[in-house]
Amino acid sequence: MVTNRKRKKRNAVSIEAYLWPGGVVPYVFATGYSKRLDARAMDVIMEETCIQYRPKEADDENWMQIGEESPGCFAMIGRGNTETTVNLAADCTNAMGRVQHELLHALGFWHEHSRSDRDDYVTVVWENIQEDSADNFEKRTSNIDNQNIGYDYGSVMHYAEDFFTKVEGEPTLVTSRPEGAAIGQRVLMSPSDYAGVNIRYGCPSMNR
Repeated sequence: MVTNRKRKKRNAVSIEAYLWPGGVVPYVFATGYSKRLDARAMDVIMEETCIQYRPKEADDENWMQIGEESPGCFAMIGRGNTETTVNLAADCTNAMGRVQHELLHALGFWHEHSRSDRDDYVTVVWENIQEDSADNFEKRTSNIDNQNIGYDYGSVMHYAEDFFTKVEGEPTLVTSRPEGAAIGQRVLMSPSDYAGVNIRYGCPSMNR
């Protein structure tokens, strides 16, 4: 989830400055925070990519902090100047894909339905979207690198058809190729999600 409270908008997160050097992500859990699925979600990402999560050390200048600072699920996009916040309330950790969604934001990834080519695949029903959540549906500029990976309805970075609707039962996203395609799964990262990480971080022999 993108929130104005905790994320700076970055129109070019593919810029090297927003990636974690060498794919190494120092992390710390907030005091008193229950790890729930978080550690396992990081393990799975490490198994499928060259990303290396490790506990923060005293001399680390940049790190990711995971905790429950406030209600909701959100994270900063990419590596911050010092601390990159990942907020995971209790209801964010009932499925590994929900945790991975926020971890991917912290690695520098936007929502799938925010891709520059999204209009070929989904229609955003703006009138049904809660006003304070509209930025979650903004289309990124074409300088965001899609890495030659096709649009993926099955990505954990894709919203479901009714996310942030203000009209119960009415959609905020409508798929077009094909109509009625399932979107918004939070079971596990898709093959395209893993491929995106491997390509963006230049993982040797893992680009799939």
